[in-house]
Amino acid sequence: MDEEIIPILRVEDAAAAVEWYERLGFAKQWEHRFETGLPAFVEVARGGVRLFLSEHEGDAHPD
Repeated sequence: MDEEIIPILRVEDAAAAVEWYERLGFAKQWEHRFETGLPAFVEVARGGVRLFLSEHEGDAHPD
């Protein structure tokens, strides 16, 4: 079975990032927050391309 790899991109403002990706033809699929006011984790997709956008500070480090 092939494993699907979805890139996680660190963003400062998930709502602004979603707006940017919508301009490129992506659509927001879902958003998760553990509680109101905590960092967001969002999926956007376009065709077969899916990206995760994360406001969590520990996500998407190059190492």
